[in-house]
Amino acid sequence: MKLNELIEAMDRHRLKTTLIYWALHLGLFFLVEAVVQNPVWIVHCAIDDLIPFSKYAIIFYFLWFVEIGITCALFWLKGTKKEFVRFYLLMFGSVVTTLLFYFIVPNGLDMRPEITGSDPFSLLVSLIHASDTPNNVCPSIHVIVSVIIDLEWQNSHWVKEKKTKTESVLLHIAAIGIIVSTMLLKQHSFIDVAAGLVYALLWEMVVNKLTEKIAW
Repeated sequence: MKLNELIEAMDRHRLKTTLIYWALHLGLFFLVEAVVQNPVWIVHCAIDDLIPFSKYAIIFYFLWFVEIGITCALFWLKGTKKEFVRFYLLMFGSVVTTLLFYFIVPNGLDMRPEITGSDPFSLLVSLIHASDTPNNVCPSIHVIVSVIIDLEWQNSHWVKEKKTKTESVLLHIAAIGIIVSTMLLKQHSFIDVAAGLVYALLWEMVVNKLTEKIAW
């Protein structure tokens, strides 16, 4: 199938495109979590030791899930063809290949602190630790998706048509807060974050190149 035909099919079948992506994403995620039990690469660098743990960062960490939900819903229901297709080309390309990379290079962390508090923030961190193993971390999907969402929102007609820069600034703050929270919660190493940032920007360039001659 040619790229033009693929783009038309994705836009024409938005619900199917969305469902296929999330089925692939979640299927691969749970499969790699079940398969990769003994990482061959423990990710760590000196910068990680300088970053303190903060349970309060869980607020921004959970904002990631809200941001994904809102973005998927709006781009599906209200996005232009270009906005919807670009978003899912980026998600398919970056996230799916990252999940496949985890199978090839099993990696993980060994720096999660013991959570002993019973306050709401500690309980939420404990919930994350229980549901998400410290494996399959580099590059960080949290970071990859945060960067893609921020960049695609900045280029969306919702933000571009606004007379103020409030929405743009808030989106940047959300992205930065989410990325920093992954390190403050010891969910990711600085290496994971750097790799995720570079990989997201790489895919932005790839999709820009692939679609530069498309007549949207």
